[in-house]
Amino acid sequence: MPSSNATHPQKNSNISAQTREIGRSLDQRELLILRAWLLLPWIALALCCAFMPTEALRPERGGIGMLLAGYLIGGIGFEMGYHRLFAHRSFEASAVVRALLVIIGSSAAEGSIFRWAAIHRRHHEFSDRPGDPHSPKGATWHGRIRGLWHAHLGWMWNETIGMTEYLRVTDLIQDPVLYRLGRVRMYYLWVALGLILPSVLGAWAWGPWTGALRGFLWGGILRLLLVQNRGFAINSIGHTFGWKTFDTKDESRDNPWIALPTFGAGWQNTHHAFPSSWTNRILWWQADPAGLVIRGLASAGLVWSLRYPNTAQIQGKRVPSAGHPRSTFR
Repeated sequence: MPSSNATHPQKNSNISAQTREIGRSLDQRELLILRAWLLLPWIALALCCAFMPTEALRPERGGIGMLLAGYLIGGIGFEMGYHRLFAHRSFEASAVVRALLVIIGSSAAEGSIFRWAAIHRRHHEFSDRPGDPHSPKGATWHGRIRGLWHAHLGWMWNETIGMTEYLRVTDLIQDPVLYRLGRVRMYYLWVALGLILPSVLGAWAWGPWTGALRGFLWGGILRLLLVQNRGFAINSIGHTFGWKTFDTKDESRDNPWIALPTFGAGWQNTHHAFPSSWTNRILWWQADPAGLVIRGLASAGLVWSLRYPNTAQIQGKRVPSAGHPRSTFR
């Protein structure tokens, strides 16, 4: 795989002091905590199962409710914020909405908004070609299995991004809200808050010790694992299994089995065909929960300038043999 510096045409001399500060702090520190968090949730889950009181481990309604609420808020918030708003600029949002979305996205512990968006923009530029950081492509059956692992999680152990990679996200770095809340020190805080807050809520609801442990497990660790693997599945399953609704020249697929659990991101082929669209519901049968929330916020005046492809663009990329309805949703 070529180095990230080689994939970007601009030179180090064009990097602002602000971009250098972001790139330096992320390269040295965030990469360590990002990789650690790939293992720590699983280790914490194992320790919880081994040493927690049986009462805290029991899957009762309060704990499951906390898990589901955390998954809905974290998953939809990540898809709306990190992905559609920040990485693809598919709509504009107020400062309050941007602040909430960067905090929610950071709490998933998948990297700061600057690092995540830089890598994601590179993924779209080189999708399933040399330079794509997490393509699952493989020529043989065992190569495909290795590719699935690489796309799902393995790539995070090997991938590094150089200073020039942050030139892809200078628009985000220059946003004062993101620069203030998305820097590495604040990123650590939001990750920790995603574990502390459910522990505090659990202590308040069920008692100081057992309740805190129950909140930490169900609203913290298990929530983190579900939200993370929601995103990882898009990289692996979404580029391997499913159908091509639109001609995208890559291996992205539309997969209804992961569309709802990923809040609309499972329509990966549709997204790669129209990456700047605020919704992945281009055709009437494509359910997009995150898009519904964006539409609701737009009705309230909190987001605006929603970008959407026109009919000619949609029909121009349609795969005739896909066999699905051609009606579009707007």
